[in-house]
Amino acid sequence: MDNLTELLQGLEVGFTNQSAIESKLFEVLDRKSEAPNLFLADGTQYEAPKSTDVYRTDTGACLGTVGQIYQSIQPKDFYKAVSEGLTAANLDASNLEYFEHKDGRIISLDLKISQSVFTNRTGLKETSDLSILFKTGFGGSAASAIRVGVNRHICNNACLLINGKKAMFKHTENMNAKMLITTSAIFNAIDIANNVTEYHQNLDKISVTDNDIRRFKNTMLGIKADTVISTKKQNQLDQLSEGMEIEMSRTGKSAYGLLQGTTYYTNHLAKAKVDRDYLHLGTGNTTNELAQKVLATLS
Repeated sequence: MDNLTELLQGLEVGFTNQSAIESKLFEVLDRKSEAPNLFLADGTQYEAPKSTDVYRTDTGACLGTVGQIYQSIQPKDFYKAVSEGLTAANLDASNLEYFEHKDGRIISLDLKISQSVFTNRTGLKETSDLSILFKTGFGGSAASAIRVGVNRHICNNACLLINGKKAMFKHTENMNAKMLITTSAIFNAIDIANNVTEYHQNLDKISVTDNDIRRFKNTMLGIKADTVISTKKQNQLDQLSEGMEIEMSRTGKSAYGLLQGTTYYTNHLAKAKVDRDYLHLGTGNTTNELAQKVLATLS
């Protein structure tokens, strides 16, 4: 196969992926409404707050009701901005994957950029896919955000990696404009991804005791020492303990094992619709970020 044929095939794949994504993108409509004045029981009149209803134009579904200063970012503009930002960062935007969550209230674009590989203290090879995740929502469902996703091959544990800087943008005219030109946030995400292996190796070097593990779990779940906990909280603690036991049989007793035990719990044991919801939206997102903050106290 000559170089020209390879180049043309590469272009075909790129355009195919772009067309497939563009065919899935919908438009949203912001409808400003002025609610009628409401009355109290004694007849006193007061002014009701004005609002914006956000609709999906292809289905007519209402995606949410928000305040008057809210302004939706159109999915096609979001996709264009992400593609152009990735191209400016010398990444191949043709490999983007598109997902819809919560009936289109949230959309995301994912790009796998590299892998993290190292051998942990038990001699087990650890491989994780690293992706840049772009998310936006409609009708108050979610702000626009750029994060780094880490998906571990063993048990398919997934979490978000943070470094204290979050590229998040609320839906107003000015903030939407910032989202559309935020190539710098993509470069920051690349830097984070490039340091994942070192981050995991450093966690692997930190040994933890049974007391450390107990303190970590209590901090994760907000359990205070020497207090009676509810049945629900006890069930959460039991599930988190199960996740820790499973993962530490692979990782040994390390801070890395604490992180993976947490992501096993959030991805596989806690209640949720699908694992991807943890990666983008739900409990795993918040809990895994908290896990990393708690881990910082051990390092």
